[in-house]
Amino acid sequence: MTNYGSYGFNGWLYDTTEFNDTDPGFFQSPTAVRHISMTPVFADCVSHDASPEPSDLPSTDLYSGRQSSVGTAVFDTGDMRAFAIARHGSRPASAAPRDFDITSRLPGMIDMALFDGHVEKVPLENLWSYYWNAVWKIPNPRPGR
Repeated sequence: MTNYGSYGFNGWLYDTTEFNDTDPGFFQSPTAVRHISMTPVFADCVSHDASPEPSDLPSTDLYSGRQSSVGTAVFDTGDMRAFAIARHGSRPASAAPRDFDITSRLPGMIDMALFDGHVEKVPLENLWSYYWNAVWKIPNPRPGR
């Protein structure tokens, strides 16, 4: 399976009235976003969108978002792996680790646009420190650590 993306949308920000979804993670209105400077809207991504959960593990392949140690595992566009890709930092994106030990500190960064309109470079290790959904609880340590 091949996935294409450059920037992806935070799926928890979709208007749920169209499909009548009552998952409490969805921001039900713009005023429901309480941490506007810490809520991602768009970010570097290997898909057009994803809806991360606090328990999502990063991928071992920080280039494609796939689980390289599993071989041909199918990529799930719905979780944090879509965003946890090493696109910026001290090396080019093409040099991102393809078989990384996720118990170590994650290398690299992504560009992220936040709900208040500002953009910042975010170290992959810090992705779980943002409020991706309305009921997000920041894990400590991040999953896999």
